[in-house]
Amino acid sequence: MEHIFPSNFIKTSRYTALDFLPMALLIQFSKIANVYFLIVAVLQSLPSISPLSPFTAIAPLIFVITVSMVREGLEDLARHKSD
Repeated sequence: MEHIFPSNFIKTSRYTALDFLPMALLIQFSKIANVYFLIVAVLQSLPSISPLSPFTAIAPLIFVITVSMVREGLEDLARHKSD
């Protein structure tokens, strides 16, 4: 009689290739600072409120989120390789 044991595999990586973008965006916008800058960017997009171009608020937000997502992706890839 053969005993079937449960697997002892431990997964520490957070993402898969398919869910990286939606999950990483969800995590980025769970940070209150990113939500604040998103609201500021939306308000700056309205010409009746702001005389500035919306690009002045949207570009830095996109840059910060992109850099954070790349960093998280590289860290998660390292965790996946160590698993």
